[in-house]
Amino acid sequence: MKERDEKTQLPGWVYVLLVVLVTFFCCRYGWKLFGFSQCGSGFHIEQVEVANESVRIKGYSNQSLGAFVGYKTEQIGNVLYVGFKHNTILGVLPTDSGAFDYDIPTVGTVEKVVLKAGDTSTVIWGEENVDQMTIRVRVKGVLLEEVEYTVHYDEKAIAKGTITLTNQKDFVLPFVFQKADFPENADMQKFALSFVFKGAEGELVVPGRFYPGIDFGEETEIVLEPPFEE
Repeated sequence: MKERDEKTQLPGWVYVLLVVLVTFFCCRYGWKLFGFSQCGSGFHIEQVEVANESVRIKGYSNQSLGAFVGYKTEQIGNVLYVGFKHNTILGVLPTDSGAFDYDIPTVGTVEKVVLKAGDTSTVIWGEENVDQMTIRVRVKGVLLEEVEYTVHYDEKAIAKGTITLTNQKDFVLPFVFQKADFPENADMQKFALSFVFKGAEGELVVPGRFYPGIDFGEETEIVLEPPFEE
């Protein structure tokens, strides 16, 4: 029995090769699991072409080492968010390059293209409205039928609303606010949102208020995911 086990055992170099291959593919392609947090910045955008069902983006990096290994996108309404991954070590395949030319499929009309790199957002196509502020509320892991929200300014509730859903669990709600929604010369550091979730299992008040901390002409994202801390 011992001789048979020794004969069927693979050579050590095979295990080393498997580890190398698994590590390579996880590092090269697994970054997409972490969303835009792994996307880089400082790239030069040469061309953005918006068609009926696609967006083509061309650009390059000044870095002498590595190459682009892919992109990450998310379309919310008429806004396309895109991030690019430049890998200094693993951009070694013959098809890799320090420049990129990606043809990205889209749904419906795209009115704005935003380059994402971590928490940084830059409009690279379409008009940036300096009188508008966008808050993306990303909800994870809660099966909901309704979301009630309240808009607060200077500790006072100035607006309320309800968004009806179809038993959705992971989704993004884009909130767009205009300067006209607030007092003249409003200090947006005093602006906050609060939420109440409603589903088949009852009502859940999300603890606290959320202060985006941005101003008009900017956008940010709030992530709501249980368990919520009191």
